[in-house]
Amino acid sequence: MNSLKRIMAIFKKEILHVMRDRVAFSMCFLASLALTMLMGFVYEKGKVTDIPIVVYDGDKTDLSRQLLNAFNDSERLKVIKYVDSYEAVKKAIDTGKADAGIVIQQGLKKNVKSSKSQEVLVILNGNNTLVMSTVGNAALQIVQTYSAAINIKVMEGSGIAKDKAYETATALTYKSRVWYNSTGDYGAFMLLGLVGTIVQQVSFLAVALSITRDKENKIMKNLAMTKLKSYEIFTGKFLFYFLVFLANSLIVHSIAINFFEIPQRGNLFLMAFLIAIFVAAIMMIGLFISVLLKSQVQAIQLSMLLAVPSYVLSGYTWPVYSMPNFVQKISYALPLTHFLRAIKAIMYMEQGFSTIKYDLYYLVGIIVLFLPLNIFILEKNMEK
Repeated sequence: MNSLKRIMAIFKKEILHVMRDRVAFSMCFLASLALTMLMGFVYEKGKVTDIPIVVYDGDKTDLSRQLLNAFNDSERLKVIKYVDSYEAVKKAIDTGKADAGIVIQQGLKKNVKSSKSQEVLVILNGNNTLVMSTVGNAALQIVQTYSAAINIKVMEGSGIAKDKAYETATALTYKSRVWYNSTGDYGAFMLLGLVGTIVQQVSFLAVALSITRDKENKIMKNLAMTKLKSYEIFTGKFLFYFLVFLANSLIVHSIAINFFEIPQRGNLFLMAFLIAIFVAAIMMIGLFISVLLKSQVQAIQLSMLLAVPSYVLSGYTWPVYSMPNFVQKISYALPLTHFLRAIKAIMYMEQGFSTIKYDLYYLVGIIVLFLPLNIFILEKNMEK
């Protein structure tokens, strides 16, 4: 009986602790609900839609325009631009403005009239296997359906039944060409995203624990009694963790490239610079969180809370444009979204600074914003 009373006493103590501690209360009662709702909104449509594609119509006839209208009417695809050359299609995909391109060469109407087969080329960006397969399947269905419709018109005049026309539809042939990941290696694709996420979480947690640990051990109070300035304490901590996790990140990415055969086609120095800026941005956010939190437990809880949603919302596996508008805004606010998009452009697509500059600018903006903010908050904490 006494044992039961002691158990209930501990039980009541935990209730009081959770009710008084806002972070603990959030983890127990709000986190799972909020994350479930957020993930539900991400996958609300149940399928990838509005995939941006560009189109080159080399034939410029009524038949080619009708075919392209079929692509534009597709729920899965969204024609964002009609370009005037094959090279323009390539540029749009290279720079990440489009995930696929449709190419219709000159002679479509002429070949159809003379009962010759005409090729419709679909260029697929292979650095997202889900998007690649979705575009491929949708384009194949459109080409086959339109080809059958053409055959029906031609064969009806010859007395051939409509069902036979579908079976013998050869007016158009579908051809796909996969760029950047021609083997469709899903493992390499996933590993690159997971490596970036792991780097974020480990570096964020380590630096967040740094100041909360000093708070708990009264080290911060002792430092405040010395001649050390807040910016000196901050800079010393930042430099140590930045160098440690920059080296850690470079080693991890090197292992992923050399041992697990993740493609690396771009400039290694640009990749290293991007990683350095990303690590610095994560450090700034981690230090900001740490000066606001009271304990290491809270830092660990918050880090765990951010891990899964940041990866899902980054758009790495499920494209951002298929998410609801308000979720897209959250996604674009996350440093991981910009880092993963930029590192894919470098490693898979061999792109340079001009393609990733806006992602870099955003990460640098985080550093510039949080640097003075962190020093200011740390100084206020030391005055208490």
